[in-house]
Amino acid sequence: MKKNLLLLVFFFSNSVDLFGKRPFPLYESPRLQGFGGAGTALVEGEDAIFYNPSQINSKKGHQLISIVSPTITFTTIRPEEAVQTATAHSSYSNVKNITERFNLFKKGNVFLGAQNHTGFILDHSAFGILGTMQRNLHMDDGDGKPLTQESIDNLRYDFETMYDLSTYFGASRTFFTNFDVGFLARFVYTLSQSLTKTVAGVEDTKDINTSNNTLDLATEKSGLGIGGDLGVTYHLPNDNADITLAAVAQNVLALHYFGPNKPANVPMALNFGFGYKRDLFRSEQNFLIAIDVKDILSQHEPYFLTKLHMGVMWRYSDLISLSTGINQGYPTFGFGLAYKFIEFQFAHYAVELSRTGKSRPSKRNSLLLRLGWLF
Repeated sequence: MKKNLLLLVFFFSNSVDLFGKRPFPLYESPRLQGFGGAGTALVEGEDAIFYNPSQINSKKGHQLISIVSPTITFTTIRPEEAVQTATAHSSYSNVKNITERFNLFKKGNVFLGAQNHTGFILDHSAFGILGTMQRNLHMDDGDGKPLTQESIDNLRYDFETMYDLSTYFGASRTFFTNFDVGFLARFVYTLSQSLTKTVAGVEDTKDINTSNNTLDLATEKSGLGIGGDLGVTYHLPNDNADITLAAVAQNVLALHYFGPNKPANVPMALNFGFGYKRDLFRSEQNFLIAIDVKDILSQHEPYFLTKLHMGVMWRYSDLISLSTGINQGYPTFGFGLAYKFIEFQFAHYAVELSRTGKSRPSKRNSLLLRLGWLF
C-alpha cells in the first residue's frame, strides 16, 4: 500500500526523453499520440497551444478553461516493476538488482512520465502553466546495441530524470480569411539528473555484480530557459471539406537556457503538416486524415521514417473519438470520451529509441483526465 501511494504521488507531482532527447512538443497529447502523432495541421483546443499556436481557438466562439489535466505515460511493464522504477532511488548508486531486471531491460527501456496543465483559452489568446516530469531507465551493451544473454562485452546502465515547470502565453490571428498565424512564448525552469554506469569485461549476467571494472558518471543540470514557437496554417478553399497546410517552427532560434550549470540549448524543429477534415452524414460527425513530416532540419531525428507521422480519426461531436495511425513507423491507437466538464483520453503508441536507423521501439501507453469547461 505504501509503495502504491508513493507511485501515485510521483505521477501527480507534475513532471524530456531518453538521453535528453526532447519530444515534439514538450506537451504530449494522448489524443494526438493515438492519431500517429500528426498534430501540425489538424489541432484545436488545448492541443493547439503546444502543437500549432496558429490554431489557438480554431473553433470560433469556443472558450476553454482547463482546471487540471494530468497525464500519465508508461511503458508496458509489470505493475511491480513500475513501482520499483518510480520509487527506488537506489538505482542511482548501485547495480545490485540489474541481473534480476535483465529480461525486462534487454527489450528496450522503462519509461514513466507525468504532466499537468492548467490553462485558459479566451478569444484568440491562451495562457497557463505546464509541469512535466519524465524518468527513463535503459540498458544496452555499451555500443547502443540491445543486450543478449549470451554475449555482453560492456554493459551500460542509464538512469535519467527531468523536471520542467513552464509558463506560457500565446495568440493567433486570421488574415485574408484563410490564413492563420500564431505564436507561443514560454519561460521554463528545467532540472535534469542522470547517471550512466558502465561495467566492462562482462561476458554473462552473473558477472555484472562481481566486476571491478565499473565507471559511474553522474550529472545534474538546471537553469531558466526562454523559447517560443511560430505557426502558420492555410485553409484551401473547398466547400465540402476543410483542407489545411501548416508549418510550425518549435523553439525558434533554439530554446536558450541561462545559469552556471545550465542544460544544453534545445535546437529548433521545423514541422510541416497536411490535414483533411470532412463531415459525415451529419455535421456532428467528422472524419479526419493528417500527415506530418517533423524536424525537417534533422536537428533531432536523422532518418525520414522517424520524422513521418500519419493518422486517421472518427469523431462524434466533442463526445467520442476513435483514432489510429503510424508514429515513426509503428502503429498507434487511441480513443477519447468527454461529457460536460470531464474528458478522458487514452493512447497506445511506440517511440523509436535508436539513433542508428535500427528498429528499437519503446512501447508506451498514455492516459489523460481533464477537468474543465468548454463554452
